[in-house]
Formats: sequence, structure tokens, C-alpha cells
Amino acid sequence: CMSDTLDRLARKAPPATSIDDYVAAMSLIDAAYEKAGR
Repeated sequence: CMSDTLDRLARKAPPATSIDDYVAAMSLIDAAYEKAGR
């Protein structure tokens, strides 16, 4: 959610999701699209 991101930036807090989590999620989504033939 954008408000959470902006709040974390203001507080200088780390992101809720790591780049590794993001890459894993995107890889899963890409695999699903590939399997669906898109």
C-alpha cells in the first residue's frame, strides 16, 4: 500500500518486503503467465 511505503520512508524504516521476496513473487507470476501461454 502506498501510504505504508510513504510512512516507512518518513520514519526511515526498512521496506515491508525485501527485494528477494519481490523477485520470488515476480518469478512465480512470470511462471504462471508462461504456463498459461501468455
